[in-house]
Amino acid sequence: MQYVKPWQLGNTTVRSGLRTHGLITEMAKIGAPVIVGGDHGDIVLRDLLGTLQLVTLGEDDTNSAGRKWRHACVRLGFLYRDPPVAGQKAYAITPSGVAFAAASSLAAKQECFLRAVACITFSRGAQGAYKQGGAFSPLKHVLDTMFELRNLTGPSRLSLDEFKIFVQTTDHSTEPQEIAQAIVDHRKSRAGSKNKKSFDESALRR
Repeated sequence: MQYVKPWQLGNTTVRSGLRTHGLITEMAKIGAPVIVGGDHGDIVLRDLLGTLQLVTLGEDDTNSAGRKWRHACVRLGFLYRDPPVAGQKAYAITPSGVAFAAASSLAAKQECFLRAVACITFSRGAQGAYKQGGAFSPLKHVLDTMFELRNLTGPSRLSLDEFKIFVQTTDHSTEPQEIAQAIVDHRKSRAGSKNKKSFDESALRR
């Protein structure tokens, strides 16, 4: 099986994608362009996140919370770059972001988020890093693997460790059947181990 550098859809600052709903809703009220790029935009967005109580503001000279949340919203297709404002990059709400902001029920929010994730594709660069836009669909990769796992075992569920070890470190260059079989073999080895904690730690370190 061909392992690759782990891919990700967002970052640890945002954590749950549905947390973006509060931010996008507030941005929709502000209108376009909602924020600008650069240090000033990061500060404005960071302060807005604090006002909305989406993050607890600490001492951060880099204003990384604003930058990371903006990056996640752009990657999910809720924000896009607008024409420059005074020479700076500007970001506005996309039609997908407008629909997300208007969603009131959990089901409606989940549908918007699912549509956003379904549109994300990656391409792998020369150094193995993933950039948005390409042939690899993370969502399709996960669903294909779960489908093959269901064929082998019945249930299609994945543990968090299994996802990290076998799914997030592979892409469409490896057949889903091969990944599913590796997961089944891993489960058998784990079941036969005397120390499950030690086994899990070793598997995650490899």
